[in-house]
Amino acid sequence: MKNCWEGIRMKYKIFILFVFSVMSFSPFGNVYAAECTGSYQTVSNNISVEPRNDIIVTKFRILNDVIQYRRWNETKGVWVDDDWINL
Repeated sequence: MKNCWEGIRMKYKIFILFVFSVMSFSPFGNVYAAECTGSYQTVSNNISVEPRNDIIVTKFRILNDVIQYRRWNETKGVWVDDDWINL
């Protein structure tokens, strides 16, 4: 039983020694970041998203009971097809 307690005491002493060694290498007190005293410049980039491909929308209509479609270029604002196409 005596050997068991001696092993526990030795582990406890090693643990305490480890804790104190870690505490001795850690900084004491408060640590603050350096404050910048220079002037600040705000940069505002007004960047808009521009599509690289044309956006094509298909428009439908019914004329004389016939369904027709035509493609509209949203990017350029023009019709892609010259005439309405019957379905």
